[in-house]
Amino acid sequence: MAAKEKDIMNQLMLEASRRGDRLWRNNTGQAWQGKPLWTGDLLILRGPRPINFGLCKGSSDLIGYTKVKVTEDMVGKEMAVFTAVEVKTARTKATNEQETFLKVIRDAGGLASTSTVKKTNTNRQELIQSTITKRRN
Repeated sequence: MAAKEKDIMNQLMLEASRRGDRLWRNNTGQAWQGKPLWTGDLLILRGPRPINFGLCKGSSDLIGYTKVKVTEDMVGKEMAVFTAVEVKTARTKATNEQETFLKVIRDAGGLASTSTVKKTNTNRQELIQSTITKRRN
């Protein structure tokens, strides 16, 4: 019997964790939400709107990071670093799960921060620059 993709993904995620790396399942697609109205076994959505989920169409099944020790021959080369930014308004705050996710990324050498807009007229460029600066420090 041929292996199922789900089984292969689970094995890859477990193996990555054993090595100290991380892989997460990245489902992509579109669903609909709205105010549910049940008529027997028929669900009708009032005010329906689409929700896209996952990184982007075509993105990989598993995303994450692999720890890499920088060696002499790598000095001066550009490398991608996993980056996570949790965006909040003045009235919202990161959940425990979101804070834990950011900590996991930082602890693994990635860049992770929460970016909060405290006033509505904040200059977007200043916000972006402060987020980048926070992540690198």
